[in-house]
Amino acid sequence: MQGHFSRLLGLLELEHEEELRQNKIELTRLAAGVRESLGRSVTRLTAEEAGAAEGERPLLAFSRAEAGEELSPFHAMNRGDLVCAESPTGQRLDGTIYEIGPYRASVAMSAPPPQPLPRGGRWTLHLVGSDATYRRMRRAIEDVERAEKKPVARLREVSFGRLKAGVEKRGEPHFFDRALNEFQRQAVVRALSGKDFALVHGPPGTGKTRVLVEVIRQAAKAGERVLATAPSNVAVDNLLERLLGTGLRVVRMGHPARTAPSLRHATLDAQLSEHPDAKKIRELDRARERLMVQRSRRADRGQLGYDERHERQREIRELWREARGLEKALTREVLGGAQIVLATHGSIGSTVSREAFDLAVLDEASQAVEPLSWLPLLLAKRAVLAGDPLQLPPTLHSEKAAKEGLELTLFERLQQTLPESLQSLLRIQ
Repeated sequence: MQGHFSRLLGLLELEHEEELRQNKIELTRLAAGVRESLGRSVTRLTAEEAGAAEGERPLLAFSRAEAGEELSPFHAMNRGDLVCAESPTGQRLDGTIYEIGPYRASVAMSAPPPQPLPRGGRWTLHLVGSDATYRRMRRAIEDVERAEKKPVARLREVSFGRLKAGVEKRGEPHFFDRALNEFQRQAVVRALSGKDFALVHGPPGTGKTRVLVEVIRQAAKAGERVLATAPSNVAVDNLLERLLGTGLRVVRMGHPARTAPSLRHATLDAQLSEHPDAKKIRELDRARERLMVQRSRRADRGQLGYDERHERQREIRELWREARGLEKALTREVLGGAQIVLATHGSIGSTVSREAFDLAVLDEASQAVEPLSWLPLLLAKRAVLAGDPLQLPPTLHSEKAAKEGLELTLFERLQQTLPESLQSLLRIQ
């Protein structure tokens, strides 16, 4: 087992290096306007020094004024993403996003920025790679390997066949979806009976997602909290759309830009904006923006001394921290009140790290590499996975990593270790 997880960590490094290499090639091939339309670049930014991050890495803050856009300029970027900052003179500096908001992002630079700092709104920020997801996967693998008394330790042992998967005999439930066929009904019953894992597999069009929605509703009826995930935003939206209107309290994590417009009212961001205390966050952000404009104007006129400039920077930073602290508290409140939390595997971060779920439901499980699948499993006592190993495998950048085993999914491993009583094959399309 130890060798298995060590090998996964090595393969993840290969995959990450290849993704970064390919992204840097893309950076030279696509025009900035094209990249911006894809959410890969943000142009017309003003840069300013913002102190230092951990390890004394210099921070640069990039911002631009709101111009009535439907989505914020930084909608495709997240904290922890690797970026390349391009100055007005064409100099490129590597860095990592440290903090991010709708119209402002601070970046921990890998090297000191040019001095004096070029002024004016002509900086461009390019997304190079998503380091955050890889760090989460690495941490997940390490946590799974070290776990002893947590529920994930039992899931780990069951996945290797070292412990027998638990089965709890249950009668046929009162189905919410009365149009389920006999194979789908059997799959629901088997999924609900699994104390550790259960699998639902079948060709496209046989109703795997439909079965998962029924499982989720039955679990919620029993008072359980459910984490529903998938590797793609489309799959998560599909689950969300089927759950809306059921009367369940659902929250969709992830940036609203990655959610279908008709479903954005269910996102965490939308629910936070409707919270009574959200007004205070908006007031803090507006006060910070006013200070930034005032400081910039006075600096351009030569009216801002060294001490006053640093005092204004301290005030701006304090307003940012107060707003983000309140935002985190409201986030915990909204998530804590949800019966069902939906997210892509990769968007499960520290926001839900303290939340315990009774059940994790993983759709498209045969399209996620094993390290990605462990992210939701770390937060749940048991899991139901749905997929079709005969269809699309996980999308990988590194052929070497794929050939050496990263392409083998947890779903496929479980097919070999779980008893038939915990596996269901849907047959009717």
